[in-house]
Amino acid sequence: MSKGYNFTGSLPKYTWFIHGKEYDNINDAAQAENVKKSTISKWVKSEKHPDCYKEKKGEKLTEQDVINGSIKENKTPLQFLLDTMNDTSQKPNIRLQAANWAAPYVHEKADSKKGKKDEQAERAKEVAKTRFKPWDSPLKVVK
Repeated sequence: MSKGYNFTGSLPKYTWFIHGKEYDNINDAAQAENVKKSTISKWVKSEKHPDCYKEKKGEKLTEQDVINGSIKENKTPLQFLLDTMNDTSQKPNIRLQAANWAAPYVHEKADSKKGKKDEQAERAKEVAKTRFKPWDSPLKVVK
């Protein structure tokens, strides 16, 4: 049996991390910890066991992956996303998704930049403060 495959020959849906050890399925985790499968499920859902969690295997990065990864590596979610983005051993689509999620926190939006008309109006205001400012009208309204 090769690593990453269970007895049916299909890829496992989750990787189980229980007390710092990695298991391909819940049966192996329960057997190694000498508990029932239901106990492993409770540990994974419980906040009392932060070192017990499961990660979904797949081609897509999920919010839970980011949360679990940042907790496991003791980093902020942004640091975790940036590290994932720069990790060449990750699959390209996961790196791209991490980059997309991190981008709004690192770079300002393109829409928030000023356009050509805004810049031109700003330059006109600056020029108006110099000797080229508009003249006061020589005529005054008399009532």
